[in-house]
Amino acid sequence: MTAQLQSTPRHIAFISLALGFLVIWTAVLAGVLVARTVKDEASAKETLKVFHTHEDVGKILFALGHELVSTVDWMLSTPDKTKADSISVTWEITNNMLAKLKENTSERWVSSTISMIGTLRERLAIFRETVSDVKSNPMSTVKFYLDLSNWVLQRCFLLDYTGQHLPVPSLPYTLFVKGMAQRFGELAFGTIYVKSDIPIDKAEFFKLRTGSEELMEAAFHFTPRARTKWVELQEQEPGVQKVMSAVIDDILSGSSLRGQKELGNDYLDAVKEQIAMLLLTKEVLNASLSSWVDRLALKSHNTLAFHMSIAIVAVIAVLLCLIVTTCSCSYLSKRQPDAEKNNSHMPYSSLDKSSVLSSNMKLQCYM
Repeated sequence: MTAQLQSTPRHIAFISLALGFLVIWTAVLAGVLVARTVKDEASAKETLKVFHTHEDVGKILFALGHELVSTVDWMLSTPDKTKADSISVTWEITNNMLAKLKENTSERWVSSTISMIGTLRERLAIFRETVSDVKSNPMSTVKFYLDLSNWVLQRCFLLDYTGQHLPVPSLPYTLFVKGMAQRFGELAFGTIYVKSDIPIDKAEFFKLRTGSEELMEAAFHFTPRARTKWVELQEQEPGVQKVMSAVIDDILSGSSLRGQKELGNDYLDAVKEQIAMLLLTKEVLNASLSSWVDRLALKSHNTLAFHMSIAIVAVIAVLLCLIVTTCSCSYLSKRQPDAEKNNSHMPYSSLDKSSVLSSNMKLQCYM
C-alpha cells in the first residue's frame, strides 16, 4: 500500500516533467514565431508609412502638372483680369495643398523627404515672381515644371528604406505618377501648339506622349481597377481622344491645322477633360493600393496577436508543469522519512516471522 502511495506522486512528477519539456519546446517555437511576426508587423507599418508618402507625392505632382498647364494657358491668353485671377487661384490651391501636407509630414513621411516641401515652395515662389504673361517664354515654363517634377520624383521615390526589402506597392504607383507627370508635359506642349505659333520640340512632345502611355499602361497591368476606370472615362468622352489624335496627326503632317480657333478651343476643352480623367484614375489607384496595404497591416497585426496568445498559453502551461513537478517531488521527499520510521518501529517484518517459524519447527523436529 505504501509503495502504491509513493508511486502515484512519482508518476505524476515524471509525467509533468515530460509535458513540461514538450511545452517548453512549444513556447520556444512560439517565441520564434512572435519574433518573426513582430518584424513583419514593423515592416507592414513602414510599408503603410511609405505608401502615404507616395500618395502625398502623387498629390504634389498632380498639383504641379495642373499648375503647369494653367500657367501656360494664362501666358498665351489675352491679358485680362479673369485670367489673372484664375492663375492666382491655381497658385493658391497649390500653396494650400503643400502647407497642409507639411503639417502631416512628421507622422506620414519618411525622414529623407520631409525637407523637400520647403525647398519646393521656395522654388515655386521664386519662379512665380519672375513669370509674366507677356515676357516669359512658355517653353521655358514647361521645362521648369518638368524639371521640378523630376526632382520631386528623384527625391521621393528613392527613399531611405533601401536594403530593407519592404513589400511596398510602389511599382504601379511610381509608374503611374511618372506617366501622369509626362502627360501634363504633353498637354502643355499641345496648348502651346494650338494657341501660338511658337515652335515646339516635336521630339520632346512625342517622347512625353509615348513615355506617359507606356508608363501608365505598365501601371494598369498591376492594378486592373485603375485600367477599368481609365477606359471607362475615355469611353464616356470619346471626343477627347479624337481631338488629341487630330493635334498629333497635324503635328506629324506639317501643321496644316495650326492656328485654327476651333481646334484650339476643342483641344483646351479636351485638356480639361484629360486632367479630370487623370485625377479620377489616380484616386482609384490610391484606393486599390490603400486597401492592399491596410489588409497587409491587419493581417500582420492579427498574426502577431495569435502567436502571442500561443506563447502566453505555452508559458502558463510550463509554469503549471513545474508547479506540479515541484509539489510531487516535495510530497515524495516527505513520504520517504515516514516510511523509514515506520519500518524501524515494526518488531518483525514478514520475512523475519517466517524465518523464526521455520527455525522453531526445525528445533522441534530435532528434539
